[in-house]
Amino acid sequence: MGLIHPSECSGFELEALEQSVAEDFAGVDAAKVLSECVVGGAQLWRVLVENVARGILVTQVREWPSGRELYVWHMGGEGIVKVMGQVQEKLEEYARACDCAWVRSLSRPGAGKLMRGLGYEVHAWMMLKQLGEEKNGLAGR
Repeated sequence: MGLIHPSECSGFELEALEQSVAEDFAGVDAAKVLSECVVGGAQLWRVLVENVARGILVTQVREWPSGRELYVWHMGGEGIVKVMGQVQEKLEEYARACDCAWVRSLSRPGAGKLMRGLGYEVHAWMMLKQLGEEKNGLAGR
């Protein structure tokens, strides 16, 4: 697993990112995410499974009054669960190098068991109420 420039993304990786972005409640699109990676507002990671690029991860280093965090913004691909321990090690190494106090991610409920096994704890449930007629990508939820 390593950092890459958006221009290095394969078709599979772009598709994995688009699938992840489609689930983002804020209605952001893949082009905006990649743009953030180009200008330094986010980091793009290639995830290897058995030495083959099988996933993509996007992180952001965020500053809070209580400290910095490495936020896992998007994740997609196939077989990432097989290497999640290695992914987590690399993310923690990067977070420490960026002087982050913690790593945070919003996940679907099904990811809870896997994430708890890697030392994560549930700290909150995200509640969301859509206002107005604009759905911001929430159609069918």
